Amino acid sequence: MNRVRVMLRQISAIGSLLLLISFPARADGDPTEYWTLQEASYTGEVSGDVAHLTVELKIKTLRDGLQEIPLEFRNATITDVKLSGSGATLIVRNDQYAVAVEKKGTTRVTVKLSTLLSRNQESEGISIGIPQAVFSRLTLTVPRADVELAPEHALTVAKEVQKNAVILKASLGIAREIGLRWTTRPATHETVEPVYTADMQVLATLQEEFLHTVGLLRLHLIQGEMKEVAFDLPAGVTLLSVRGGSVQEWRASPQREFQRVTVAFTQPIKVGATQLVIEAEEAIAEQDAPIRLASIVPVGAKRLTGMLALANGSSLELRDPKLEGLRRMDVREVPAELAGLATSPIVEAFRYEQAPYLSAFTLHRPQELAVLVAIAENGDLATVVTPNGESITRAIYQIRNNKKGALGLTLPAGATLWSVLVDGRAVKPAAGPNGQIQVPLAVARGPESTFPVEIVYVEKQSALEWIGRRELRGPVLDLPVTVTSWNLFLPEEVRGFWFGGNLQRHLKIAGFLPDPQGMELFRALPQPLRQAVGAGRMAMQKSAAADADGVMAEESSNAYQDSRENFQQAMAKVQQTGVLPFRISLPQSGRLYRFGRLLTTQEALILDVRYSRVPSFPFAAGGIGLIGLAGLKRVFRRLLRRRKPV
Repeated sequence: MNRVRVMLRQISAIGSLLLLISFPARADGDPTEYWTLQEASYTGEVSGDVAHLTVELKIKTLRDGLQEIPLEFRNATITDVKLSGSGATLIVRNDQYAVAVEKKGTTRVTVKLSTLLSRNQESEGISIGIPQAVFSRLTLTVPRADVELAPEHALTVAKEVQKNAVILKASLGIAREIGLRWTTRPATHETVEPVYTADMQVLATLQEEFLHTVGLLRLHLIQGEMKEVAFDLPAGVTLLSVRGGSVQEWRASPQREFQRVTVAFTQPIKVGATQLVIEAEEAIAEQDAPIRLASIVPVGAKRLTGMLALANGSSLELRDPKLEGLRRMDVREVPAELAGLATSPIVEAFRYEQAPYLSAFTLHRPQELAVLVAIAENGDLATVVTPNGESITRAIYQIRNNKKGALGLTLPAGATLWSVLVDGRAVKPAAGPNGQIQVPLAVARGPESTFPVEIVYVEKQSALEWIGRRELRGPVLDLPVTVTSWNLFLPEEVRGFWFGGNLQRHLKIAGFLPDPQGMELFRALPQPLRQAVGAGRMAMQKSAAADADGVMAEESSNAYQDSRENFQQAMAKVQQTGVLPFRISLPQSGRLYRFGRLLTTQEALILDVRYSRVPSFPFAAGGIGLIGLAGLKRVFRRLLRRRKPV
């Protein structure tokens, strides 16, 4: 039994060795295939612009095991695949069809293809990439009676003529492509004159300095073919462009009273419709002068229908109309396609069936009135007064601008400009006449949009007294401000008890924009200036505490003077000419007082503040009251003594 098993193993080993010798194992990258395409037969016919082919393939596999045979047909669409043979399956591999075969033998595959005919001015034909077979042949039926083969195929293709068709037969051999061309044109070519109708829709828009014209020309070809089309424009009109899906180029040639424009197409236009977009422009005289609307006249149209719409986007008046060949129509009847091109109101509309037509007007230019080119919709001011009397003010204006180049700004006397931001970006201000500051402005992104202009300045004044008066002035702009709000922060130990000026206290205003950077405690100030202001505040607090006790400490006075000098020196050091400013945040410190004003036109905002220190004023008032009561008591005592009997 063991001997039988050993013999079977030896026979199996010998068979495997013979199989390896006959069909060596295929390593990675080895191009050896164990299948062959023995025969390919292509049969089909031409139908309109498409050639339909049926392909019969005979595939032979040389061994058992999975084999993938790709169906490589380039420049063609596979519409159906049928397989005959055991163990064959249709799969998709690498974005193309393939036949998977597991057993050795013969497999027949039927493939149906479709491909578009390729045409030029001389011939038509088919061009398809095919899999390489041992032997391939083609039979193609062309339903034409006057087929002439291209010269390169005359010797290799047999032609069989039937009643209304020609059968072309070719032996392809081991070719990888079917390339067959023929011509169906008769020997004597008959020229067919093109016949077309035209529909012309024109929109003329009157602007301040020119007349802009847009024309939609629809051509409907009835017979023949058109390689180019021509239309006439009046002399003096500048043609800007001619657009369309099939336009290759256009050229204008001047004539005596008009100019002729010829438009060439990329390929001849067959029977059907096509559209051109024509754009032109004509200058308008400065003074009152007649103007004639441009008429676009297609040359050689069998029938012409047209529509003319006039839109007025200027302050010009149209007078004394002269119309010939036009019929008025309601502007509401203008088609949506033409009305959608208008950026100004359509004031006149006409129909016509002949061209050229006459549409002339006299233009009257009225005297223009000056209007605002820029306005500040609202102003938001905030002023923080330090204990040693200096104040820092931030003013934010929301500007609506059409074409104003720079904002004229006048600061209060003695104020020092720290920062200017326009629309969130730093700008370099310039010196203007009469002490003005010129701030470059941006242009609004739209007619309803605004942008902020932010300025920060500092005023150096004397220290706050126990009871005193302080006048604050806002910046003066060379444009009106609709609504202004002013928030005033006084030190905690200072209380304002009377306010004057040209602002209203507690004015209720809705719709203010939020503070863009918040009230942060001097985070954006330079370090030297921040330290100087902090030292000055601490010195003033010590001085106020000493004064409350009735004692003026010498060291507090010296510290106050030092802090004031440091403040001024630091401010002079950090300011440099030509350096872009940055955003400065104001500290939220002290008592808040709110003011507002409606409509400010080129005048300074004034706040007149009467103030007193909170600890001293109530004690002084109380002392005066006690003295007054003591005096009244003495008066009453004297009166009572006089009335006593002797």
